[in-house]
Amino acid sequence: MVQLGFNAQEYDVPTFGEPIKPGWYAVRVTQVELKPTKAGNGQYLEVTLAIDENQHPDCAGRNVWDRLNVFHQNEKTMKIARGTLRKLQESCGKPTAQDTDELLGCSVLAKVKVRPATEEHRAQNEIDDYKPIGATIPAAGANAHAGAAQQPAAATQAPAQSTPAQVPAWMRK
Repeated sequence: MVQLGFNAQEYDVPTFGEPIKPGWYAVRVTQVELKPTKAGNGQYLEVTLAIDENQHPDCAGRNVWDRLNVFHQNEKTMKIARGTLRKLQESCGKPTAQDTDELLGCSVLAKVKVRPATEEHRAQNEIDDYKPIGATIPAAGANAHAGAAQQPAAATQAPAQSTPAQVPAWMRK
């Protein structure tokens, strides 16, 4: 038996945020971890992506995650994951990266979709595609996030100059 040493009733019950709306988001890679799959039949890269709060103020402080089964017994699963990793590397401008640390701090556009809730899991976001910052994204439509769709394409491009006022807060060191 484990003595807790605290009264759980003194703490708020955590609430889980709703998934963000589907669409293209400017994001930054903040963490990449190699983890074992739940079934124990492989390993996946969990890529944490921080949403640019300057481009998407309604998502300030939000993250989305991509999980890439880069080592898996199912060849098709592994090929899809490695192809997605290639797309991320190319979007970062680091197509030959051999270490995940090379992706840290990289800014890209990520296409986010929502996987519906099931009996076992709540609805959650998934990454569907990557593009380099400054790439042309689709106009408003079923797959466009309302905030991004209302902005001109230039709003998703990296600043031309690196003056502190023009560099988003999350990109400054």
